[in-house]
This record gives sequence, structure tokens and C-alpha cells, in this order.
Amino acid sequence: MKSNLELSLHGRDWWKPFLPYWIIILAVEAVIQVTGTSSAWGKAHPGLALAVQLGLALVTWFVAMVFTIVFLRILAPKLSLQGDALAFQGKIGEYIWLNVVGILLSLITIGVFLPWYMRRITDYLASKTSWRGNELKFLGRGGKLFLYMLVGIIAPLVVMIVALGLLVGLNAPLQTREGGVGSAQLVTMLVTFFIVLYIVLVFVYLLYKWYVDFSWRDITVRWKTRFWPSFGMVLGQLALTLITATIYWPAAFLKLYRYFTQRTVLRRGEDEIGHMGFEGARGFGLIWGQALLSLVTVGFYLPWAYANIGRWLVAGTFVERSDR
Repeated sequence: MKSNLELSLHGRDWWKPFLPYWIIILAVEAVIQVTGTSSAWGKAHPGLALAVQLGLALVTWFVAMVFTIVFLRILAPKLSLQGDALAFQGKIGEYIWLNVVGILLSLITIGVFLPWYMRRITDYLASKTSWRGNELKFLGRGGKLFLYMLVGIIAPLVVMIVALGLLVGLNAPLQTREGGVGSAQLVTMLVTFFIVLYIVLVFVYLLYKWYVDFSWRDITVRWKTRFWPSFGMVLGQLALTLITATIYWPAAFLKLYRYFTQRTVLRRGEDEIGHMGFEGARGFGLIWGQALLSLVTVGFYLPWAYANIGRWLVAGTFVERSDR
């Protein structure tokens, strides 16, 4: 049985909490530009500039946490499946405390605790979200994400540092004779670009695969994907976006959304009992139009843009069960 998701969110439903949040974000960004360490004031007061930057980062972080809970409490009742809406019972105080503890532990452990911090936050948001009276449960583990970080970030970075060191060392005499930007520097730049691109694509894939791991009652929701085909798909869409000077980006987003949504499966134990999918079409103009309106209005149109795109996107997303 196929059931389409439904979203009844409109810009008028959340522009009031969004407006102060966005004004604060814009104000903080303006102050950062004026007081940054690269500005005239920042160069004259480097220590104070750093303290101001840290303070502004904390303000942004705090405001974002408050807005996240407020927005989810508005969004959840607007999202439904088979006529039954989601419910979200998260609390601002609990969410802030979880983040404060997680950040402090991550700093104390020099980032080692970060995967477990991310797991705690995701699990909290999932456990406070329910459908038909049953809460979601996040199944991802901090240890698995830590392994992904080792494979997707740390190991490639070590390779990049070693490779760049060898390139610089071997080509230093040639670069000295030639002067300027020679072939050695060009090769170094290309190697750096491709390794960084690999790191980003690999880690983003692993991160999202880790995130899509939930259960509802006895049903689990996971990605059924393979790395290299997925890597090729993402790389191809990214290349088309860059080749077209980003004009293609809405089409890239929709193709990737369709690709990974169709590979999101439902299981009961070891049995696959259904999957998700997307059957929307002609969204290129909608997304570009809403993006341009948001840009022209310096972001103040975003509540309506997200709601308009969200309703169209959700309406084309379905869940198909084979056990009914």
C-alpha cells in the first residue's frame, strides 16, 4: 500500500519566531565583519577581537538552539502520514543543557567525544518525536560515527599532508629556479583539491548513512545504498552544478533527493517490508524562484520559500508497504 506524506506548513505559521532569529543572525554577522581579526579594529585589538568572535559564536549557537525547538514544535503537527500527524515534545531547557554538556565534553576530550555528542542530540530529537502515540528511536552509535570520522576525515587528511609534503619537498628546487606559479604548484593545488573533494563526499555520505537509522515500534528505517554508485551519483551531480555555474543546482538536489529517498527502506527484523520514494516533477522553476525571492529579500522571505518548497517536496514523497 502506498501512502503519500502531507505537509500543511505555510510561511504565516512560523514567520514570527523566524523574524527575531534572522534579525539576530544578520546583526551578529554584521558585527563579525566589523570586529573580525582581519578588520582594522581587529588588527588593533587582536585579543579583544578574538573574545568578541567567541562571544558572538556563543550567541549564534544559543539562538539557533532555541529556534530549533520552537520550529520543530510548529513543524511536527503540520507533517502527517495516513491522516495522522507527528507530535514533538522537545523542551528548550533540556535541549540547551544537552548541547552545553556535549560541547564541553568535546572540548575537554579534544573532539573525541563529538560523535557521542551528536548521537545524544539526534536521539533526543527523535525520542521527542512521535507518530500515533509511539516515539521514534535513533539507532546510530557514537562509536560507529567515530570510526566514520577516522575513515572519512582523519585518514585522508594524513594522506593529503604526506602527499603535499612530498610534492613540496621534491619540487622545491625546481620552484626556486622557475619562480612564480610553476607546474609544481599547479600539481599541488590539484592534488589538494581532489583529496579535499574526496574527504567531503565520503564523509557526507557516511554521515547521512549514519543518521538514517531510526525505528518506530518494531520497524526500522535505513538506507539501502552502496558507496561507489552513490559516490558516483553525487560526484556527477556536483560536476554538472559546477559546469553550469550553479544554474543546475535545483535539478541536482532533486535527483539526489529522489535517488536516496528511493533507497530508504523499511524493515521488520531481517525482512524488508517497504520503502520510500519520490514521484514529484517540475520542481526546478519552483526552487529557483523561491531561492531568488529569498535572496532579493535578504532572507526575510525564507519562511514562505521553505514552506512552499517543503509542501511540494513532501507531497511527492511516499511510503510503500508490502506487508499490507
